[in-house]
Amino acid sequence: MECSFFYPSNGGDDIEMACQPPTDNTFDMQYRDEHHSGPSLLPAPVINPTAKSYGKRHHSYRLPSSSFSPASRSATMDTLVSPTATASTRLPSPTTSSSSTLYTTSSITIQQKRNLIITLGQALLNYGSPSYRVEDGLKLTAAKLDLKIIFTFTPETLMMTAVPIPATPTVSPSPPAMSRPAHHHQEPYQQSLYNKRKDRSRYRSITALISKKLSHHKRQKKKKRRKRKSNPSVTPLTPEKADHQPWVILIKTGFAPDNCKLGKITRLMHHFYNHTVPFDKCLSDLNAIIDAPATCGPWTLIASFVCIAFSASIIMFKGTWIDSGFAAFFGLVAGSLLVLASHHPVYAHVYEVSACATVSVIVRYLHNYCCFNATVIPSIIVLLPGYSMTMAVMEITAKHIVTGSIRLIHVIFYSFLLAYGMALGSYLYDAFHPNAPSDGYCPDDDALLPPEWVNIPLFPIMAAGISMTFGSAPHQWISEILCAALGYCVTFFLGPLISDTSILNAISAFVVGLYAHLALKVTGEPPISPISVGLTLLVPGSIGVRGAYALLHQKDLVKLDFALQMLNIAIGLSVGLFASGMVVYPSGKPRSLYISM
Repeated sequence: MECSFFYPSNGGDDIEMACQPPTDNTFDMQYRDEHHSGPSLLPAPVINPTAKSYGKRHHSYRLPSSSFSPASRSATMDTLVSPTATASTRLPSPTTSSSSTLYTTSSITIQQKRNLIITLGQALLNYGSPSYRVEDGLKLTAAKLDLKIIFTFTPETLMMTAVPIPATPTVSPSPPAMSRPAHHHQEPYQQSLYNKRKDRSRYRSITALISKKLSHHKRQKKKKRRKRKSNPSVTPLTPEKADHQPWVILIKTGFAPDNCKLGKITRLMHHFYNHTVPFDKCLSDLNAIIDAPATCGPWTLIASFVCIAFSASIIMFKGTWIDSGFAAFFGLVAGSLLVLASHHPVYAHVYEVSACATVSVIVRYLHNYCCFNATVIPSIIVLLPGYSMTMAVMEITAKHIVTGSIRLIHVIFYSFLLAYGMALGSYLYDAFHPNAPSDGYCPDDDALLPPEWVNIPLFPIMAAGISMTFGSAPHQWISEILCAALGYCVTFFLGPLISDTSILNAISAFVVGLYAHLALKVTGEPPISPISVGLTLLVPGSIGVRGAYALLHQKDLVKLDFALQMLNIAIGLSVGLFASGMVVYPSGKPRSLYISM
């Protein structure tokens, strides 16, 4: 029997196979006494009157009609002659994409997927998101893009390792049962012999076609291999095979908190995850957000130092109006030095020590007019690592041991670095005036202190200043000020009743986290924006920063107690934040790319 594949003359898209029955009437005697009732290799023949005649009656085997393109027709022939295909193999109809989605992952190249994952991870770490929240967001995005990636973090480094995805094996369908041709009315042994001879003939024809196609593929592979050797610039990894190849990428990021950009990124990725933003627009908008200038420029940063120092001197350290005025001036000095350090990397290594030493030595010179603690510490309150300490403890609690441990050690060392700068300035002044008082002028008379109602207008100024240091836009200030006010009110009213600072801070952090998670449902802002401001206001008063100056003047046991006190308070804050998330989402947080603590 002879079989051939062809396209019909009427222009249809059906691929047809025409087979001519054998012309000889000789039968093999060894099959005469056998009765054939087993399955056939091909389905029942269908008579096609439009096919080209071979002079004798033939059978046409029609494949499914699916409006194949020329490229798809070539793929169809590959399927017919594949080594695992049988004569009854039928091609599945092409799958159509759902109308509800704006893209299909198969239409996105592997390089575009990598660019989105790399850009997103670098942006989230750079703008102040905790590592365990970054991992959650990247895992959701990778799953959305049909990628399997393992993420490894350090505080300013992200390593991505792609796991190869195994290809789905092709399973050949079982051949359907044979139906006896209607035009044959023969004896059972003659019919059985005819069917077997027909099957053997079809098998030889299809085997020859398979061999021809395989030899063609081998020639093409050899040709491509020779081309690659002659042209080294041609990479052997094609986009189709890249999904099944492992790759490792190491990304180095900085740390420049920007709550405004972080909120835009989380909203954009949340819409992308919910199919409301196409892939191309998501990637372009993400690059546009990153390339945009910082939300708070250098002049805004200096103004935030001044506002925080002026208001914190009265609210947190019970300073006089003179103390707050000097604190605002020294905040201007510290902010200016920070801007200078950002433009000169050589000076950035000694910025903390030089800023604290400069402010300390000048305040010691003005000891007859201002209080040391109410002037120096408010001017550098932005540099205190309370928020970083809480983030480190939460990362350790979330089983990110490497990232949390590195950040925790850095925070403790950074605290001693600030204390060393303050002590250095004090030592320099004591070298010339050894008999000068170290505390300065700190009046105990309440008549000289500002009234309590002054804290009400000054508190929004302080909270807005802290918001600017975290890169928050003006439309985010209201939510962040309310969050900070709730945490401060809990500390202010429960402070006389609860003496244990760890319990007090856990309750305050619980209220702050509860508000941040509920505000997400109303404003759409990521919870990390109000939480960062609220925790920064909780930490300075909790740690007892009035003793930072005396840290290096005491015994070593007291120094160790200071570090343990910071750690104890950070643990209390982290417990409160985790408890608030458990109350808002008792059954687990839903899949969302909004960043929280």
